[in-house]
Amino acid sequence: MFLGMPPYRYPYNAGDALNRAIGASHCFSEELQDIVSGTYSPKNEMERACFDYVRSASEDPTSVPDEILGRLKQHLTPPQIVELACVVGFWKFYNAVHDSLHIPVESSLLGDTGYVNL
Repeated sequence: MFLGMPPYRYPYNAGDALNRAIGASHCFSEELQDIVSGTYSPKNEMERACFDYVRSASEDPTSVPDEILGRLKQHLTPPQIVELACVVGFWKFYNAVHDSLHIPVESSLLGDTGYVNL
């Protein structure tokens, strides 16, 4: 949990729209459900370093521990680290815009949003 909520609160909107466009039913993989619920366990040290970075950068981007950055450098190239940081920044921006405009999560996703009080 990041500041009381998972970091990727709204990324499902695009996926849900795509599912509707292609006529697929609304469903997420079990792995994605585990990530959203906070029960997912990283498969390896690279994933663990990435998840730790995302959590830390989402909470306070000015206080990401050097230890986490060091672990990222062991598993990712500099461009990959920058890309990961950009993804975190994008979703923080996206959530801030939606939150400030009171744009709710799509109704079909409300069952997946135990962290959004609408």
